[in-house]
Amino acid sequence: MPTTYDTYFELLPEVEQGVQRGTFTYGYQKHIGIAGLQKLINKWIKAFLTEEGTDLSSRQYGTSFAGLIGSNVTDRADIQQIVYSSVAKATADINSIQSRFPPEDPTEILQSAELTSIIFEDNSSVSVYVLIQNQAGQRLQVILAGKVST
Repeated sequence: MPTTYDTYFELLPEVEQGVQRGTFTYGYQKHIGIAGLQKLINKWIKAFLTEEGTDLSSRQYGTSFAGLIGSNVTDRADIQQIVYSSVAKATADINSIQSRFPPEDPTEILQSAELTSIIFEDNSSVSVYVLIQNQAGQRLQVILAGKVST
C-alpha cells in the first residue's frame, strides 16, 4: 500500500504542456495506489528533482539538478557534469533507502538508472533521458526537460 509520502507524477497531454507551462501534473483522477515500475520511477524522479539539503528528514537526500533549473549556467560542459552527478546521486539515494527498507515487490527495486543522453534544445533548455530498470527486468525511458538559463 502507498504511504502518505508516495507521489504520482503524470505527464500532461502534449496539447496542454504549452498552455499550462508544465510537463507534469499530480494526475487528473484520484489514484488508489501506485505500484511496480511506475512507483519506482516516481521515487527516482522525486530524488532527482529534490534539491539537496531541502528535505528536513534527510539533508543529504536530493541532487544539484533542481538548482540548475532557472539558473544562469550556460556552459554545456558544466550542465553535463551536473546532470551526470545528479543521475548518480539520485540512484545512490534510492539504493540507500531501499537497502534500509527493501520493497517486497521486485518491480519496485531499482536495478539501474542509466543516463542515455542529454540533448540541448537551444541555449536555454536541456532534455535529460534516463533509462530506469527494476530487478524484475522491466525498463522505461524517463525524459526530464528544463529551462537552465534566464
